[in-house]
Amino acid sequence: MLCTLKIKLVPTLEQFHALLETMKRFNQACNYISEIAFRSRTFSKTKIQRLCYYDVREKFGLSA
Repeated sequence: MLCTLKIKLVPTLEQFHALLETMKRFNQACNYISEIAFRSRTFSKTKIQRLCYYDVREKFGLSA
């Protein structure tokens, strides 16, 4: 059985800014990964992950 919930986040102002910053870094990381994928002509999720996983985590300060 699949249960889906629709929730509304009500963050504090500090949480809002932290979430917004995380979303911006995530977007930058996606663009970076996309550039690597197209430049290397690699479109397999596994191969792209091998190419840039640790670099992206360090460069953009994102956790797994």
